[in-house]
Amino acid sequence: MSQQKKYWDAIIEQYKASGLSQTAFCKQNELSYNQFQYRWYLHNHAEKVKPKLAKHQDDSITHVFESVNISMPAPISQAERNEVVELMIHLPNQISCAVKMNFRTNGLPTLLKQLVTLC
Repeated sequence: MSQQKKYWDAIIEQYKASGLSQTAFCKQNELSYNQFQYRWYLHNHAEKVKPKLAKHQDDSITHVFESVNISMPAPISQAERNEVVELMIHLPNQISCAVKMNFRTNGLPTLLKQLVTLC
């Protein structure tokens, strides 16, 4: 971790403990409000996109993936199953992906494998 990141992480922790508004905290500590806002964003964004890890009893570590729920709003006929449908995928890092595909093909597993490599 860089010295600058350590410095700003400490500043942000001081701000959280201060009970002050960001503007008042910056004035009191003679900080640039714009710089503080930028570092605040980086700090919060880094917390949101940290990979979730699970530590096991044997000290091995694995990624923990978000659960995926697939639901159909209503029963569909055989003819409808052959149609191309649109799938919207919302990833935890706030990226959304719209895909049109026929679910009777093997395209979904391929798509999911590609998404895993990107995440």
